[in-house]
Amino acid sequence: QDGAEPSGNSIAASNLLRAASYTRHPDWATKAEKLFTAFSERLLKIPVSLPEMARALVACNQTLK
Repeated sequence: QDGAEPSGNSIAASNLLRAASYTRHPDWATKAEKLFTAFSERLLKIPVSLPEMARALVACNQTLK
């Protein structure tokens, strides 16, 4: 859960997507997608509990098509 500071998982998802975008390394994007899947129930039910991960998910859907 993100509090005053984002959770490690949220930052990891964001960083993996950023690195995948810069390097075109598809495995890193896949790892980020696995994080989103692991937290999908919480993201769907209470997205405000993980704002940084929700932001990364939106960015992923807008830029990594």
